[in-house]
Amino acid sequence: TLVHMPPVQDHKRAYVGDTGPNTGGMGSYSCEDHLLPFMTQEHVAAACAINEAMARALKAESGGDGFKGILYGAFMCLNRGVGCIKFNARFGVPEALNVLALLESDLAAIFEAISAGTLSPALVSFARQATVVKYACPFGYPDAPLKNQAINISSLQNPAGLFLAAVDEANGQLLATGSRTAAVVARANTVAEAEARVEAEVRRISGSVFHRPDIGTTEVLMKRVVHQRQVRRIRIGVVGSTRGSSLQPILYAIRDGRINASIEVVVSNVASAYILQRARVNNLKTVHIVGK
Repeated sequence: TLVHMPPVQDHKRAYVGDTGPNTGGMGSYSCEDHLLPFMTQEHVAAACAINEAMARALKAESGGDGFKGILYGAFMCLNRGVGCIKFNARFGVPEALNVLALLESDLAAIFEAISAGTLSPALVSFARQATVVKYACPFGYPDAPLKNQAINISSLQNPAGLFLAAVDEANGQLLATGSRTAAVVARANTVAEAEARVEAEVRRISGSVFHRPDIGTTEVLMKRVVHQRQVRRIRIGVVGSTRGSSLQPILYAIRDGRINASIEVVVSNVASAYILQRARVNNLKTVHIVGK
């Protein structure tokens, strides 16, 4: 039995705007509808099918024993569909904070059912809410981080949403030891609400640490949506020899957003064809091919 968890989007780049070096993950978000802004139910179904195929393969390769535990799949939405980058036999980081913040079931009971082979979807329930996670990291992370620098978390208003990571304690001080220092997670009815709560809280961690204030913001979410529209855009070439009356409805549909496409070139074997003129007034590339 395989029970799927809600999808989560992480942010690997260290700096604002998805720039800078790659990291283990600077933060992540999940949406209240258990989708992501750029995903459809078909994408989720495709990812679930890959999960199920992996579970079947593990069972076949183990002589029927199968795998008991957590599988974390990293997926990408491509122009040809959903692709899988890798599987880890563990929770994702920081994605675990998102999904566990949504979990309404008893985690110990779930682990017991996994061990006993009695896991079922009825045992696992996730809230229909959104989550946002942001990490505070020492300056210089990930390439040359400051180490053993004191941080202060006494101003946090919701300590239950704080998860300490690479820290130590000495002489009554909490020290950031060099990797990701602490994560803050919030759950709310919308991503915007959860982001606002997390941002306010992570700012209360003082010391030589930084975080990405843009994770979970509308600007970053829309950037992902625009990128996915570009990835999935259909590139069209049009061939015609007459007035191009069939070209105009395609142009209107593209401009109105009814189809996600771009016309790359219009080709005709008649130099004076109106279809070429119609293309030129719409700033499209035209090619005249001389006939035999």
